[in-house]
Amino acid sequence: MKKVLAYLPLHFALLLILGILCQFYFKIWTFSIPFIILVFLLLLVVLLINKKILRTLVSFLIFFCFGIALVVLHNDRNHINYYENYLKNNSLAVLKVRKVLKESQYNKKYEAEVIQLGTVFTRGKVLVNSAKKDTLSTFFVDDVLIVNSNFQTINPPLNPYQFNYKSYLEKQGIQQQIFLKNKEYKNIHSAKSSWLGYANLFRNEVQYSLENYKFTPDELAVINALLLGKRAQISKQLLEDYANAGAIHILAVSGLHVVIILLILSFLLKPLEQIKNGKVLKTILIVIFL
Repeated sequence: MKKVLAYLPLHFALLLILGILCQFYFKIWTFSIPFIILVFLLLLVVLLINKKILRTLVSFLIFFCFGIALVVLHNDRNHINYYENYLKNNSLAVLKVRKVLKESQYNKKYEAEVIQLGTVFTRGKVLVNSAKKDTLSTFFVDDVLIVNSNFQTINPPLNPYQFNYKSYLEKQGIQQQIFLKNKEYKNIHSAKSSWLGYANLFRNEVQYSLENYKFTPDELAVINALLLGKRAQISKQLLEDYANAGAIHILAVSGLHVVIILLILSFLLKPLEQIKNGKVLKTILIVIFL
């Protein structure tokens, strides 16, 4: 246990996480020139001071600041070219589809990036709602859409204790939404694919291959959720059945997510292998955390 407590990468990771949580929930700092100067001075102190304890404490503070910086930089609103700063009535917006979301009763849903507004190159994410009755409204990752900038705020829940979809989207960096109707947009199929586009194509190929087997719709939906992390085909009744059985978490986390978390936990708990029966303890802790 002493070796675990003395394992510096674990300490740095905890300080980084603490900085992320403090900035995310309390917004203790804005990324500005004073903040950059502070981090620079801390780095300078680490290089110049010979006292081990003081250098370690300053290093911890640096990782805490890095956690703050990660949250600030990840928030598009903190950047000058955030699209809301240039919104004007009836100005054309250029969107690039980044993710295909689970559709609602009346709309197909997509996460898109606002890459241009009028003549200004911008950044920031928006929720795109495309009417199901529009037969041309199926989009894919990396598709580029030219639309009128009729951005709308996302409404909070009407009933108490109802799922707050607005708050959920805000945590994903999405502040507004846009509704597309037939002939109100132009779809430009991008000739260049990003790594997200290639990953989506690969997932689609795997999904098409699975559809060739004689799985029932519910079986195929569960396989897609477990293997690919795609939950769009899961019916409401199937979700309720898993929730009642206390196994809804199985559909919420894909196998890829589990592997990534497994690798991180295995790295952080590696010092346990140095103690007696450490490998057994490490395995038990990893299973518990997973």
